[in-house]
Amino acid sequence: MIKAIFFDFDGVLTTDPRGSYTTCVYLEKKTGIPKEKIISCYRHNFSPLKIKKLSYEVFWQEFCKCIGKDIDIGLLQGAFDSTPKNEKMFELAEKLKTNYKTGIITDNTKERFDAMIEKFCLDKLFDVLILSAEVGCTKQEKSIFFEALKSLNIPPEECIFIDNTESNLIVPKQMGFKTIFYNHEKNNVGAIIEKLKREGIKIMQ
Repeated sequence: MIKAIFFDFDGVLTTDPRGSYTTCVYLEKKTGIPKEKIISCYRHNFSPLKIKKLSYEVFWQEFCKCIGKDIDIGLLQGAFDSTPKNEKMFELAEKLKTNYKTGIITDNTKERFDAMIEKFCLDKLFDVLILSAEVGCTKQEKSIFFEALKSLNIPPEECIFIDNTESNLIVPKQMGFKTIFYNHEKNNVGAIIEKLKREGIKIMQ
């Protein structure tokens, strides 16, 4: 019997595929630097940020060096605030919360996710928030999923995990989670509801 449903954040609870994409689009608008250049420089040293092995200050220095221009790090707050909410998915999470534990498992930086918690009141809607920067590993490893299970004291067989990146579903599936791929391009929440119902999930109307 399913007792908990975990969501990825970006690309599931937001309408942009990745948080780095949201940030880069915002920076392009504010600086006029081509998005392709911003994305290339931003991604170059981004992975260590997600597991807290690099500070944003050091990352930003390298980013500006790559761009070839000093950019105010204060723009990041505006970039975080520009994150687009997937209203229908939030509504689904609200309905599920009536009968199930709900949580988020995300590869994200602490600075950005703290801003997301405040912006969307995530700590009020979800029972647990599992962040790669706090666990020290990404969704390519088991540890982040073990942390989620530990937080609710339930086995993987009683959990569902929803993500918009198929490679992020491999590890939890191997562990025993029920997994659901969410196509962020189609953003068809109705299709997710049907998949959940096939797993026996009751959804409040």
